[in-house]
Amino acid sequence: MAIMAAAGLAAVIEAAPVAETSLKVVGSAYLLYLAYQISGASGSERTVVAQPLRLSQGLAFQYVNPKAWVFVLGAISVFRPDGLSIFVTTSLTAATIMVVVFPSTLIWTAAGSALNRFFTSPRWSRVLGIVLGALLASTVIFIWI
Repeated sequence: MAIMAAAGLAAVIEAAPVAETSLKVVGSAYLLYLAYQISGASGSERTVVAQPLRLSQGLAFQYVNPKAWVFVLGAISVFRPDGLSIFVTTSLTAATIMVVVFPSTLIWTAAGSALNRFFTSPRWSRVLGIVLGALLASTVIFIWI
């Protein structure tokens, strides 16, 4: 995704300020929607997954995942170093994304699993949902500054 974004989509966003602003608006709206959903979740319901995604399904899912696209486009357009060839900057950015995302996802999963054990009552699950929703909503500020 990072290579695809750097190869074309990020260049369009950099060349057309309207595209960048549109992405910020759509990305911000989506993050605020997710924050609202998280803050309203009680957390006491358990979701049953009939069958986990296979690796190929998980990889394919990322290409239709709006959060993944917002992340990759933002990373490519903001963190790609200047002064080097597009191949080198794209490779560096894609490698950095891979190095950062995998451990971050493991930490996020472990923390979510640990929090799930401690917040079993509906009241505390609601408090946690509000706090996490507010934290996610606050990240929108960083999109605009």
